[in-house]
Amino acid sequence: MEQSLFKELLVQNIQSCSYAFDAITEENSSYRLNESAAFVLTMQKKLA
Repeated sequence: MEQSLFKELLVQNIQSCSYAFDAITEENSSYRLNESAAFVLTMQKKLA
């Protein structure tokens, strides 16, 4: 039962993150939350 729950949570997490990653374009990929935050592409490369 726990394994099934964790699989469902993982699927939901992947789906939720995909909405944010799908919105990344060349134009907005260099935006930062603040001066010390990493660029989006840097973080996306680490996750890939």
